[in-house]
Amino acid sequence: DAWVDLAERPEWARRRGADLFLSLHFNSAGGPGGETVRGVEVYCLTPARTSSTNARGEGAQTGALGGNRLDAHNLLLAYHLQKSLVTRLGAEDRGVRRARFAVLRTAEMPAVLIEAGFMTNPAEFKQINDPTHRRQLAQAMVEGIRSYRRTVEP
Repeated sequence: DAWVDLAERPEWARRRGADLFLSLHFNSAGGPGGETVRGVEVYCLTPARTSSTNARGEGAQTGALGGNRLDAHNLLLAYHLQKSLVTRLGAEDRGVRRARFAVLRTAEMPAVLIEAGFMTNPAEFKQINDPTHRRQLAQAMVEGIRSYRRTVEP
C-alpha cells in the first residue's frame, strides 16, 4: 500500500495494460448543511472547449487533453456505472458530471472518477465503513462495467 500521485495513476494503469481506469473516492461537503448532502456521482473528462460541471462556467477555453480521445467511451462508462450504483445501492442520483481531474486528463483508456457517497453525511459515513456495503459497492461497480462492456462489444 503506497501513495501514488494523482497525475501518475493513469500512467500506472497504462503500464499494466488496463482496459479501463476507475478512481474510487468518497466525497465531503463543507459549510452549513454539509452533513445533509448525500448521493453518488461519476465524473468523466470534460470535452475540449467546454465548461466542467464543477467549474461554474469556467474552463470553456481549455483545449484537448490526452484523455479526450476517448470522450464517447468515457461518458458511456460513466453512465453505466452511475446507473448501476444508483440502482443497486439505492443511492441518491447526483448524476454524471464532467471535470478535468488529474486522474482523468491523461488516461489512455476509458476513465472515470467515482464519488461513492459523502463522508460528511452521518448515514453515508456509517455505510462507507460497513464491509457489507463496500462489497455491494464493488458488485455495483462490476455490474456497471459489465453493462458498459455489453454496449461496446459485439
